[in-house]
Amino acid sequence: MNQLMLDIPTAYEPEENHPAYQINQLVESLDFTDEYTTGRYPYHPRLLLKLGLFAYTQGI
Repeated sequence: MNQLMLDIPTAYEPEENHPAYQINQLVESLDFTDEYTTGRYPYHPRLLLKLGLFAYTQGI
């Protein structure tokens, strides 16, 4: 049986004036030491922070 493969690009880079770009730059510049990343999390705290900040800028 043939499997359907979706061709979805995952390497999205927002423009520099987009809030997502600014949030990404900010969060990537933060020092996430081992106290924040020890253990197994379903999602990395850095990713959750980016999502939370972007949602806040959108009024969500």
